[in-house]
Amino acid sequence: MDTKTFTGKYRFWTPNAIQAFVSHAESLLYKKGDSILLPMEQNQSVYMIESGIVNMRYYTKEGNVVTVLQKVPGDLYGIKGLFHFKGEKNFYSVAATDVRCWKISRLDFLNLLETNSEFTICAFQWFTTYMDTIERKMLNSAFLNTHQRLILTLTDFAEDRKSVV
Repeated sequence: MDTKTFTGKYRFWTPNAIQAFVSHAESLLYKKGDSILLPMEQNQSVYMIESGIVNMRYYTKEGNVVTVLQKVPGDLYGIKGLFHFKGEKNFYSVAATDVRCWKISRLDFLNLLETNSEFTICAFQWFTTYMDTIERKMLNSAFLNTHQRLILTLTDFAEDRKSVV
């Protein structure tokens, strides 16, 4: 896997950490428009994107589709599956472009965290940045009215899309 293609915000993965992930993972290819995770599917895997863009979506109560964010090369997703997340399972993912990714089981991912210190450090750097971003967004919007929160969310979404292009 060529880490030079990683354009995601989370570029913490060292070649050794990536090799550790890949050595336990299954390589998958998806064509643009293919479903990767289906709504209501119980995910027990973590994915690392090597190339392409994945749209993370959900259905509203009214049945509308909302794209929440996009994952790009170097990003992980499926992390909630590590923690046996029991929340709503109406989230799903679709290949926005042709995608190559690596899929590792929950147990293999946890085993890597336990046995490979370099992988663990990289994973925690990624996770910490991910949580810091969520916390910052929550704090920034805590005292805003609904209209202002919507504008902030759409602005963040537009900035995320610019980093993909």
